[in-house]
Amino acid sequence: MTETQRYALAGMSVVERDLVARADARQLRRVARGRVLEQQPAGTPPAGEAGQRRLARLREFHGGTVERARAPRPAPVALGTVATPPYEFEWTWSHAVNDTRVDALTAARADGACELTGIATGETGDATLSLRAAVGLAVRPGVDGLLTLAAAPALSWRWMTLVNLQDGASAGFTGFVVQRFRVADNAFEGTEVQQIGPYLWSENSWWGGANGEATTDAHPLAATIPVSAAHWYAVWVWCGTIADAGHDFGIFWWASARSSLALRLPYVAWNVA
Repeated sequence: MTETQRYALAGMSVVERDLVARADARQLRRVARGRVLEQQPAGTPPAGEAGQRRLARLREFHGGTVERARAPRPAPVALGTVATPPYEFEWTWSHAVNDTRVDALTAARADGACELTGIATGETGDATLSLRAAVGLAVRPGVDGLLTLAAAPALSWRWMTLVNLQDGASAGFTGFVVQRFRVADNAFEGTEVQQIGPYLWSENSWWGGANGEATTDAHPLAATIPVSAAHWYAVWVWCGTIADAGHDFGIFWWASARSSLALRLPYVAWNVA
């Protein structure tokens, strides 16, 4: 491992702490929903006014809405430098609570490919699974100015939720992560960009479930940040998935979720002006 790779991965450890905090907060919300369900005797459907009020509270927790957001296409940029595989960095991360399974979690700087596949079920408790993968490179501007980044990864995704009077969630995204380091001593100075939304898909189900899949040859990504000659920048293209499932409470209350996302990054273009 080179010195630059070591510092870049150390910078991503800061991102990992933020991701764990986000996942834990999501799990706390799921446990709160579970407390609502525990008021209903296991194995029985909601009945009467009290049962309907509990269902209404569940809807308030996660909305029951479906988001199908797509990232806006960025304006064309003057491409000064184009980096292609092999890239310099690769990174993966996962966080799981209770019944989950990771079928794929890979990042390969050699060809710019990342793959994420995971499942969450509520067999023994509220379950959550977060997966992330990224490939990247070091950008050394050498001058003060504005750094403009552009990429267009090929993507393929498939997701599913299966639920009955419980909640299941699935989501996926891709974007840039940019971190700043001092040239003089490689000291980490902060995360400049950490793109998550808009999601490629985002589903929260509480009845029946849903599913979807799509493929795109070029999903546009863009970012612009001020840079200085005194710093170098770790530029990552990352992708992530979420699969969450509420706790099973007998034959009437169960949930599972599956999320799968594959990315291949043919280039990262950047320009300083």
